Amino acid sequence: MEAASAGVFVAVSFVFLGVVDGILHASCALSMMIDSYVAHFDQQFKLERSVYEWNLLQAVLRKVSKALEWSFAIVQSTALSLVLQGVVSLYGAHAVHADVDDMTSIGSDALLVVAAMLSFFKAAAVSDRCMRMPALINSLNFGRDVDTQRHYLVEFINYSAAGFYVGELRLTTAMAVKLTYFGCVVAFAGLSNFYSAVDTDG
Repeated sequence: MEAASAGVFVAVSFVFLGVVDGILHASCALSMMIDSYVAHFDQQFKLERSVYEWNLLQAVLRKVSKALEWSFAIVQSTALSLVLQGVVSLYGAHAVHADVDDMTSIGSDALLVVAAMLSFFKAAAVSDRCMRMPALINSLNFGRDVDTQRHYLVEFINYSAAGFYVGELRLTTAMAVKLTYFGCVVAFAGLSNFYSAVDTDG
C-alpha cells in the first residue's frame, strides 16, 4: 500500500513539475521577446513601427497569459494547499511523534512549493520588464533634446499596462515577495509549534 501511494505521489509530482516547467519556458521566452524589442531602435527612430511592434508584443503577452492562466492558478493553489497541509500536520497531535517518513513527505512537498514559487517569480519578471521599458526608452537619445515622438511612445507603453496576467490581475515581483513572506511566516509558525511540542513531550 505504501509503495502504491509513493508511486502515485511520484507520478503526480512529475505532472506538477511538467506544468511548472512549461510555465517557466513560456515566461523565459516572453522575457526574451521583451528584451529584443529595443533591438530595432537606431538613429532612424520610427514611431509607427515602434507602436506596431509593441502592440504585437502586447498581443502575444495577452495570448500566452490567457493560455497559461488556469495552469498557473492550479499550480499556485496546489502549492498553497501543500503549505497548509504541512502546517496542519505539524500542528496535529501526531506531529509530536513524527517519524522519518512524515518529515520526508513534508520535505518533498516543500520542493514542489519552491518550484511553484519559482514559476511565480519568472512570470512576475515578465511584467517587471514591461514596467521598466518606458524608463529604458526614455533614456535613449535619437538626436533631439525634446523628442515628442519618444515621449508619445513612452506614454503609450506605460498606459498599455502590458505584462503577465492571470485573469485581470497583473503579476509583479512585489506580489511574489509578499506571497513568499506569508508562506515563510506560516511555515515558521508551524515549525515553532512542532519543536515546542517536541520539547514539552521530551
